[in-house]
Order: sequence, then C-alpha cells, then structure tokens
Amino acid sequence: MVLAKGITGFCKECDVTTIEENDYKEFRTACYDAALHPEVTLVNIVECDYPFTYHKALFDINDERMIVLLNSYYPLVGFAKDDDPLDFCDIPEQLTALSEYYTLLDEDTLLTYPTGKELQALDGEELVAIEHWKPRNLGEIIFNTWD
Repeated sequence: MVLAKGITGFCKECDVTTIEENDYKEFRTACYDAALHPEVTLVNIVECDYPFTYHKALFDINDERMIVLLNSYYPLVGFAKDDDPLDFCDIPEQLTALSEYYTLLDEDTLLTYPTGKELQALDGEELVAIEHWKPRNLGEIIFNTWD
C-alpha cells in the first residue's frame, strides 16, 4: 500500500515541514517529456497551492482531456478525467513515460478504500482528518483539498 505519514498534508507527529516536497520543476520536466508522445498535447501545468495536496497537469490525448495528479509529498501519480469532483481513471498508455519519474497508481488502487491496518501507517492528525472529511477511496486521501 502507498500510505505513509504526511501523505495527506496533515501531520503533527511527523511535521510535514520535515518532508521534502516533490520538485515542481521536475514535474514540469516529466510532463513535457510525456507530451513528446505523438497523441498527447500538454495543455497546462498547475503548481500546488493551499489547500491542494497535489500538483496537476492537463493533457489532451486524441482530443480527450486527462488530468495528471502528483501528490505534493510523495512521488505518486494518479489520473482523472475530471477534477470537480475527482473522477479517477486508469493509466493512459500514452502517459506511461511518467513512470520514469513517479509511481503511477491505477484506477483499481485509487478507488480502493484502505484497510484499518493500512491506515495505521498514517499520523493521528491524518486519521482525524479522514474521519472528518470521509474520503470515499484511497485516491481522495492522497489527492485532497481538505482545509
């Protein structure tokens, strides 16, 4: 499982300021590399800003919109067809070049709810936030906008 302390952006015990954030410039580079695929057009890259816990990039793949989400604290990438609310989807074949930089999470993983044992990997503050915000799946825990 991919859960680790600080992944949600809430963390008292591990203090997220001690976790090195993913480099936005490297994310831009990874996105430009992925856009070299002939069926892919990079539309925009958006740097993480509070309360978002992820950077995102918008791609068009054969004229179909795809959103790439990078967790701010861990090198984990998810994919969505829409982001209001997040509509997770499988890894598009055309964007697998991102795996040279990050761990790509498939739709089944993102839509699964973690077990109690898996949630124990998180900080107490994160568990309180999860109880409050009631995410429906792992994807909503990793890529959230909780305030």
